[in-house]
Amino acid sequence: MGSDHPMTLLHEGATAAEQAAFFHSIDVLLLTGERQAELVRPAMACGVFPVAPGGGALATLITSGQNGLVAEPEGAALHAALAWCSAHSDEVRAMGYRQAQALALQAGAA
Repeated sequence: MGSDHPMTLLHEGATAAEQAAFFHSIDVLLLTGERQAELVRPAMACGVFPVAPGGGALATLITSGQNGLVAEPEGAALHAALAWCSAHSDEVRAMGYRQAQALALQAGAA
């Protein structure tokens, strides 16, 4: 998977500033578990397109095909989701941008 999809990792103890810099440097965020649910909104606010396993809190934050992708929680399905993102990079960036705009408007209205 690594050679097909270049990866950069965010370390678990990253500060808010490190997270923001990381999110601004990527297009797609692969989330692998529920403990990462708190990263979804900040990532989407930076225009990042999340890919996550189905079920639980992650699936409630992501509308598959609109603001991210929800896949079966297995290697092959997550690999296929990343391959889709790679093949549709312009669409992924556009969806990420629209989601960031929507979140900014929500924050402005609050």
